[in-house]
Amino acid sequence: MLRVESNMTNVLQSLIIQLDEGFPIQTEKALRKVGDDAKAYVQDRVQQRGDGVNGRIQTKAQKTFGAYSKGWGKHRDTKGRQTSHIDLTFSGELWLSWQTLSSSPKMTEIGFAQSEQGDKAEYLEAYFGPIFSLTKEEETEVLATFEEEFNKEMQLI
Repeated sequence: MLRVESNMTNVLQSLIIQLDEGFPIQTEKALRKVGDDAKAYVQDRVQQRGDGVNGRIQTKAQKTFGAYSKGWGKHRDTKGRQTSHIDLTFSGELWLSWQTLSSSPKMTEIGFAQSEQGDKAEYLEAYFGPIFSLTKEEETEVLATFEEEFNKEMQLI
């Protein structure tokens, strides 16, 4: 199974250790929101722009049809799928499986609920490079979301 990892964990962990003792519910709610945002950032970046963590997702094929290898690009085209950028969307199963796997006051884990889709994601990253992690800009946004959501929850107490 593919596990999404980021150095953002270190930053959040130091905050959570300080907050966990007195505010576990508020911390978990903020982390759940962060997980939802992280999933959305990755999915949007890939599906809408065709970008991985390090830039454009590109085929290694010599002959292409749009952004895809010639054979797969033609197949996508006959099925009415776009070919201008690699979006990792054909049947939709990969992105349906991209979910929050667990949540606690110390961690929210996102990944692929079905092992078949996790295996597919591992293959895709081995071929294209990192995709299902956050970019530095996305990490900054997610950290800001955590702070904003935690502060919002604290005001409700």
